[in-house]
Amino acid sequence: MLDDIQNRQSSFADSFQKSFDSDKEELLAKAIDMFPYLIHVFAPDGTTVFINEAVCKQYGITQELAEETIIGKYNVLKDPSVSAVIPPSLLQQAFRGETTYCADIKVPLNVLAERFGVQDYDMEAMYQDITNFPIFDDAGQVAYVVAIQIIRRVYRGREEIERAKE
Repeated sequence: MLDDIQNRQSSFADSFQKSFDSDKEELLAKAIDMFPYLIHVFAPDGTTVFINEAVCKQYGITQELAEETIIGKYNVLKDPSVSAVIPPSLLQQAFRGETTYCADIKVPLNVLAERFGVQDYDMEAMYQDITNFPIFDDAGQVAYVVAIQIIRRVYRGREEIERAKE
């Protein structure tokens, strides 16, 4: 089953790569922005160059806040909260030109809440499957790495439990 998922993800990555060239870059960015899945695009050094609207909505941030704190500033390869849940060697494989798949990753909501100043995510935990794949330039070098996050499970606090805690 895991092999089947990885094969489908690799096929998707191949299709994505074929649609990417410098003439279509702006159109591709618009298409990515409309995707319902959370999508991050990183430069070869790990710095974020783009996040789509679904990321902003899911984490309760504005596009302006994203541009101030994430775009051009956040580096996924240097984030200890990421390396705590995804083996660094697996993430680095994507930056070396391989497609990787990480199943059932628990998102560090407390870190995100602190980073973005969000008071309450109204969730106890969120688990995602994450596919990372490279986009190559005409010379065959990694131009970008795309991370697609698919939310698998969200655990929300029950109101009666919250009242009991209070």
